[in-house]
Amino acid sequence: APPPRAAADPPLPNSLQKWYRAQQQQNITTLSDLAPAYRYARVPAREDVDDVARALGAATGARVEAVTWLPRFLRLPAATPLKNAAPYEERRVFAMDAASGFAANALGVARGPSGN
Repeated sequence: APPPRAAADPPLPNSLQKWYRAQQQQNITTLSDLAPAYRYARVPAREDVDDVARALGAATGARVEAVTWLPRFLRLPAATPLKNAAPYEERRVFAMDAASGFAANALGVARGPSGN
């Protein structure tokens, strides 16, 4: 059985629920069902991805893993705050959505003058 819904989590219109079932074969019935499960962070070229992943995991207590399909990106649970985490404050990692990172990677965008 699905978990009980919070009062502030209204159901989606039946037609939209039906569309999601047909397209994704998933039972998406409320707005919170559409919330992302992960957030992404980019590791600058000057940093070692594995070292930053370990440091970010230690600082946040979250499971942090490299994104296999997107070089120099890490994935962590969406609810994990980056602010005040040492690797973020030290500019060893930057919050960035995966779509932007993927587009930049596909276009071959080079590093900027700041080196980030």
